Amino acid sequence: MKSFKIVTLGCKANSFESDSISMQLEEKGFSKASENADIVIINTCTVTSKAGMQSRQEIRKAIKKNPDAKIIVTGCHAQVAADEIKNISQEIKIVYQDKKSIIPEIISCEDQRIFFPNQSSFKNKIRDQKQFTFMPSGNFNNKTRAFLKIQDGCNAFCSYCIIPYTRGRSRSMEFNDVIEELKKLKNNKYKEVVLTGIHIGCYGKDLDKKRSFTELLKFISKRQNEFPRLRISSIEPCEITDEIIEIASDNSILCPHFHIPFQSGDDKILKDMNRPYNGKFIYELTNKLYKKIKNVCLGGDIIIGFPGEDEMKYQNSFNMMKDIPVTYLHVFPFSQRKNTPAAHFEKKVDGKIIKQRTSAMRNLSMEKKELFYNSQSGRTLEVVIEKDRDKQNCLLKGFSENYIQCFIDGDDNLKNKIIKVKTFYNKSEKIMKGSVI
Repeated sequence: MKSFKIVTLGCKANSFESDSISMQLEEKGFSKASENADIVIINTCTVTSKAGMQSRQEIRKAIKKNPDAKIIVTGCHAQVAADEIKNISQEIKIVYQDKKSIIPEIISCEDQRIFFPNQSSFKNKIRDQKQFTFMPSGNFNNKTRAFLKIQDGCNAFCSYCIIPYTRGRSRSMEFNDVIEELKKLKNNKYKEVVLTGIHIGCYGKDLDKKRSFTELLKFISKRQNEFPRLRISSIEPCEITDEIIEIASDNSILCPHFHIPFQSGDDKILKDMNRPYNGKFIYELTNKLYKKIKNVCLGGDIIIGFPGEDEMKYQNSFNMMKDIPVTYLHVFPFSQRKNTPAAHFEKKVDGKIIKQRTSAMRNLSMEKKELFYNSQSGRTLEVVIEKDRDKQNCLLKGFSENYIQCFIDGDDNLKNKIIKVKTFYNKSEKIMKGSVI
């Protein structure tokens, strides 16, 4: 019996795909290895130059730790940096995104020459792909929360972003397939499913019978007993409709948690980024969400040091994030990606300045998060208890509907259940604790 190991970098879509590949390999008789393996798959990321560097580091690490293993590299970095990867070792087998779903078949095939007769035969065809490639839901490493990728690709072409070139055009899972996969995950005892995609708000627009993400959520919300609790991984600001807000305000099947890629709070920078909104829109949207949805958690992405971001534009962005009711921020220094329009923009920002501004924005994020946790202290929240206790304090742990990690002193019979918890924010440890109600 051959063993395999999968190393995953990047987004939740990658995580879903890796879990699906893992499950299919186990069904074919391969065994999962924690360390040395006969086959190592690296599912890479390239959203930033740092992510690309980390992907190459993982490839080198896999070769060093598994000198006799077959190394297969896939994912977004493999899509755009195949030559760099082959320079690490000519023995590496690269699988482009359009073939990622058949990796289990590739590995289980006795005659590898069918798939790898020579490297040039594996051409990059992701931009030609028009249909969503279905991959069955995995086992998610025995976790209580599952991912379900319902959409892939992106048509937005923001000026800084390489993902449309690595994932192709927007493609959606068939409506009925989404419903069936969600029901299957509930039958498999998953208490929460994170709906994920590259541009999830575009869900359904490419289907023969056109659908929308709002329509999907409305359908599910009317049949709540048939599905697990749902969370949206990330959604563009312009695609949070009033109907989605209404569904989330019920505080029932759709978690009151929105992660929104703001990217900037300055109008000129947003325009240069090719983002279809301005600062006023961000301000009005976040305040509407805050007023309409009880205990809502609002996360966001922000890019620091985009070309042309002078001190005034940075302050506009900083002040916007300070003024809106955001809970936390994922802060990214601008990363120049080859072949994107922004790579050729002038007025580059000095690296030291980017580092200072990034630090300040991250400090703001920590302050915002602590304020939110304080506001939720003493409330009753519904927490999905995970199957593993926290390694440091041995307490049960899990996430509330509004994305607060809670630590609970309780018995093992609470694992993999949704329980009501009375919260208490421990300021010295900066963690939320809770007692079972």
